[in-house]
Amino acid sequence: MRGLAAILTCAVTVMSCSTVKFSVSIDVAPQQATPTASFVAGAASTDLTIPPGYPMMGYSIAGQYSRGSWVPITCNTVFMQDTAGTPYFIVSTDLWAMPGGLASRAVEIMHLIDPTSRSIGLENVMCTALHIHHCGGNFATCASYNTAASFGLGFDQALFNYLAQKIAHSMVEARSKAAPVTVRYSEKVLSGLSRNRSYQAFLQNDSADRAKLFAENRAVDTASITAWPAELSSRITAMAVDPTLRLLQFRSASTGKNIAVVPIYAIHATATGGATEVYSSDVYGVAREVLRMELLKDTSVVVAFLNGSEGDVEPNYLRHDRSDAMRIGRQLAAGVNSLVEATTFDELTGTLTPYYMDQRIGGQTFPFDQRDGDCYCTYPSELQTDENSMIGTAMFGGALDGRTILYSLGCRDGMIADACDPIQGVKLPALNTVVDLMVSKGFARSVATSLVGMVSENAPEHAPVSMLAIKDLLLVGMPGEFTTMMGKFIRDTLQKLSGKRHVAMVGFANEYASYITTPCEYRAQFYEGASTLFGQASGPWFKYLAIQTLQAGRATPTSRTLQYDAGSANTFGVRSDHSDPWWNAAYDLSNLLVDERDGRPLHVLRIIEQPTGALPHTSALQYSFTDTTVALRPWLDHSTQAADTVHYLPTVSIVTVDGRQPALQSMSTEIIVTLDKMTQGTAQWSVYFMGMERMKGRTVMLTIDTPGKRTIPVMFDIQ
Repeated sequence: MRGLAAILTCAVTVMSCSTVKFSVSIDVAPQQATPTASFVAGAASTDLTIPPGYPMMGYSIAGQYSRGSWVPITCNTVFMQDTAGTPYFIVSTDLWAMPGGLASRAVEIMHLIDPTSRSIGLENVMCTALHIHHCGGNFATCASYNTAASFGLGFDQALFNYLAQKIAHSMVEARSKAAPVTVRYSEKVLSGLSRNRSYQAFLQNDSADRAKLFAENRAVDTASITAWPAELSSRITAMAVDPTLRLLQFRSASTGKNIAVVPIYAIHATATGGATEVYSSDVYGVAREVLRMELLKDTSVVVAFLNGSEGDVEPNYLRHDRSDAMRIGRQLAAGVNSLVEATTFDELTGTLTPYYMDQRIGGQTFPFDQRDGDCYCTYPSELQTDENSMIGTAMFGGALDGRTILYSLGCRDGMIADACDPIQGVKLPALNTVVDLMVSKGFARSVATSLVGMVSENAPEHAPVSMLAIKDLLLVGMPGEFTTMMGKFIRDTLQKLSGKRHVAMVGFANEYASYITTPCEYRAQFYEGASTLFGQASGPWFKYLAIQTLQAGRATPTSRTLQYDAGSANTFGVRSDHSDPWWNAAYDLSNLLVDERDGRPLHVLRIIEQPTGALPHTSALQYSFTDTTVALRPWLDHSTQAADTVHYLPTVSIVTVDGRQPALQSMSTEIIVTLDKMTQGTAQWSVYFMGMERMKGRTVMLTIDTPGKRTIPVMFDIQ
């Protein structure tokens, strides 16, 4: 009830605000490609971590507002250009999704910053998100996501502008660093990282299709799945996923060293669960930091993870805490490192061929294809997507790894309508069901109807598909999160049509059109099917669109103007409740302040001044300090490169100083920063260091660079 009441209060506030509508103009200047002697590439990484106080997207009303940061939120960009002069960007962000308006705005700003880039259009960009559930939210460019995807309601224009500026600068920097490279591709099966969270829906697929997937995944070690929720009855769920790790490497032609690696792996980044109260890039961020600092031992390498067909794939968590994220992240990093060091790979240095198509989603008709599954409740001569989006009842209950309060009130998986709709099939519309539930709990029907209606309307209208062919690899950037089987249908079809040896699905590319299931999974109406917006034929239509994109041939950069409706305006940022007396860091960070090895709670030692004695290695250190609040006034001017020197949270480094071993740079996965309290002009921060057991018997220097431009050194011994 407390969650519903909070949402209701926010809804009343947002419904009284103005609606944000805007356009983006991509003005491509025709320019003849200039052949070069070498294939070139450049890479850049920038920090996207924002001030505390923003609602985090992904868990809807089961999520939290951020009080600080754990593993940084970043943007990692790779630019490449072949010898014919064809350019292409791969942009990876630690965001919940990549709204179409954010991707297009970043390209528009790139043109303003660097006029020499104006020959590059959306056709040359695969701008993606990793579906991080602990990034700052409410930057989507369609109203429904700013209503339903986080605990807050409304569109924050300042946050949107900040993210667009930072992504654009990352693209400009990556392009400016372009130098001759070689490109390698390799892949392997990783066991023990993921499992299918919606296995009962998966089982509705044709038995022959399931058998084919299981045969392809026969190398998966199902014994590596050590625990699973009660809803998942066996370890076979580990085979109902895409377990293949795929890796692109960009190596300097002059030094042979990696300038960038682009791993592709399908998984929800939800290992720490919805209780997490700080920004975090979860398993992907852990893998990136472990890879750079411990395995590659080279922090200059840009690691740009891409997500895949993860719509029904959750991490193999045990407790939903930091130990899960660390364990799975380390496994993922080790898998990437093994491919980096592999002596068997495909040489991909060659011609770049971009493909691009942008179609309206609603009201599309296309041929029936029996191979998509014999699960439609009606069989017209032509299939059709709904003119308007519709949410099913199970969507409001949340997925298995992130249930909301409405799940316990009755919004359950498998709730279907009594009759078959020719387009939406057996979906039970959420509007009436959820309104009835809310009214039964004391909410006025008019208010409940308005709130649910806000969520149900204004889904993205267009679906851009972005593909890149490079020698024997086809990267397929799709605007949503596809289930394992739907992704396989698309991948297999495109592999046959293209003749490529390798086809890799990349989700959350250039837009977010929610979940996309197979018709059989849709009929089950679990969370994923209920979140498939445009009807029972949505999955087959996206496959049809992918086919059309490939058959249309090489894409030419084109000028275009795009319209967006982000819904009601709202402003977030540092919130007054950072001073609330019920804030208890040891309790509210309990899923993070645990031993990496076994999830055992760590005893927290709170220190305000320099420690006078040695600290036990079995504890976590909390060091508190005060700083000015001037840097917490979002947002500063990010229109220049100098803006990258601005930090909204303290940055922390840890090195050993005892001389007995070489200095060891601590990983950011061992540091949590929180904003505990604010008064007029003063902010009280805490830094938590959880790596004590790794530095047993050593003297350590902790250095804090504050947003207010102070440098604080803290030296201590560890028993």
